[in-house]
Amino acid sequence: MKAAKPDPWEELYRYWQSKIIDGRPPRRADLDPMIEIPHLAAHLLILDILPDGYRYRLAGSHLRSRLGEELTGTQVGRNTAAESQWLDLLDMVRREQKPVIVTSEMPAPSVTKRMGVVLPLIDRSGKTAQIIAGIFFGNDLVTGIRMGTIAVQALMDD
Repeated sequence: MKAAKPDPWEELYRYWQSKIIDGRPPRRADLDPMIEIPHLAAHLLILDILPDGYRYRLAGSHLRSRLGEELTGTQVGRNTAAESQWLDLLDMVRREQKPVIVTSEMPAPSVTKRMGVVLPLIDRSGKTAQIIAGIFFGNDLVTGIRMGTIAVQALMDD
C-alpha cells in the first residue's frame, strides 16, 4: 500500500530539518528550494532580518495571487493586529531558533484557513539572519488544520 502524501508544510519542515548540522538551523546557502523542492516554491517566503524589523526578500507567486498583493521587497508592517502577531511570531523564531507552525482563518469574504511553517536560517556566526516560511491554504492541505500557534513537534506527534 502506498503511503499517504505528506502535507506541504510537513515537506518543507522535513526539507529544512534535513539541512540541520550539529543541531543548528541551516544557513540560507545550505538551501536550494528552487531546485530541491520546486513544487513548494510558489508558497515560500524568505525574510531578511533588519536592525529595525523584517523585509520580504522573496514571496512566492501563489502567495501573491492569494493575498492580492506583492510582498517582495516590502517591509513587514505593524499596522493591523494580524501584522503585529506576525511580527511577534517572527521575533520568537528569530530569538529561539526553533520552527513554529501558525494557523489562522482568512478574513472575509474568503472562508478558508491558512497554515504557515516558519523556520530560522542562521549566518556563519550562528545568529538568525533570515527566516524561510511556507504559507499554505486550506485547499493545499491534506489533513485538517488546528487553529493557533503550535510547536512543530506537537503536530508531528499527532
